[in-house]
Amino acid sequence: MRTKARILISLAAILPVAAFAVTTPATNFTRALPGTTTAADPTLAGTVIEDRIVPYSTLPGAPRPARGTVQVRTVRGADGRLNFYWRIVAHPSSRDVVHALEIFRFPRRVYDANWRIDGLGTVRPVLVTGHNTAAGWRMEFVFRPTIRPGQQSRFFFLRARVRETRPATIRVRFEHSRSAMLRAVAPIS
Repeated sequence: MRTKARILISLAAILPVAAFAVTTPATNFTRALPGTTTAADPTLAGTVIEDRIVPYSTLPGAPRPARGTVQVRTVRGADGRLNFYWRIVAHPSSRDVVHALEIFRFPRRVYDANWRIDGLGTVRPVLVTGHNTAAGWRMEFVFRPTIRPGQQSRFFFLRARVRETRPATIRVRFEHSRSAMLRAVAPIS
């Protein structure tokens, strides 16, 4: 019996542990993201109400050109709340790495945030941040290690306590530059 108990404890120590979403405050913050699954957090399951592939690239004149796509997905959970998902796919010919996805025009409020263990991709965000800037409230998902050419992120998300959307923008941040603003949606204020 002791051998079986040691094996189970050893397996528990090396297998990823799914957690619920991390709650973000409506003030400046930085939160670590442990990852989660629909088995651990069934509120993530629901109906996809929008799913778009948005191309991105560095701005003209960037020292290291990069391009790829951001999958922008909105899911209505069984509870009626909206989950805003993103997934970044870096093109193999890119010459720069992706550090973060910046999110603009999301209302300054409390969200649930995390990334999906049970999905596509290999690179996960390690942090979500929110802070005031000269342009207003900005949140971002930060990747360490970065998303390298040919790699793709896991799905990551913000869950809002709302049921309707409005226009928003996102931007990919590289090591040496940023992309143009890209179209997305946000919860209504």
